Amino acid sequence: DVAVARHDRHLGTVARFADGSVLVVRVRALPGARVEVAGSFSGWEGVPVTFKGDVWEAQIRVPPGRHRGAYRVDGGGWRAPANLGKLREFGGEVGLIVVP
Repeated sequence: DVAVARHDRHLGTVARFADGSVLVVRVRALPGARVEVAGSFSGWEGVPVTFKGDVWEAQIRVPPGRHRGAYRVDGGGWRAPANLGKLREFGGEVGLIVVP
């Protein structure tokens, strides 16, 4: 599964590995940008995001169940990938992630 969201000039994607338990979040933003990824899977604490090539990337082990997650760039609004179910929370939108 790959979900894509556009936020101004930033592009964020969420891909699930074959086993379903590891999510890879990639956000296209400038190297000097501040990229944040958080969700219910991390207690809404930011997870480490590193710049790799031309994208920011986080790999997150997520337990089975329903989770919410989002990303933001440079302190902007929280954004959800386009093809995930969306909820309005925390002053922005979050995506619903289901891990079997």
